[in-house]
Amino acid sequence: PVGWEETLFRDLAGMDDIPRVHALGEAISRINPVLSELARQRREVLMDLIESGAYKYESLAATVGMRVQTVRRLVDEARAQRRTEEHEAEAA
Repeated sequence: PVGWEETLFRDLAGMDDIPRVHALGEAISRINPVLSELARQRREVLMDLIESGAYKYESLAATVGMRVQTVRRLVDEARAQRRTEEHEAEAA
């Protein structure tokens, strides 16, 4: 089966230049929010796994194929985001 990425690039390659420029801009504007949400969810899952005690940083990094430093950074970012959301909820 063909992935959505290949389908997207094939469709874009078949366009004339000006419509292709517009379509590329549209694709970028739609993909950026998706990328942000995917990154947020990944950070949150890593944080949940660490906070549940199911993994230590080292074992989680080895399991998912990341450096320990990267896992720590992503978990720290998730915690910071959670604190921000809690403060915003309290202020509302």
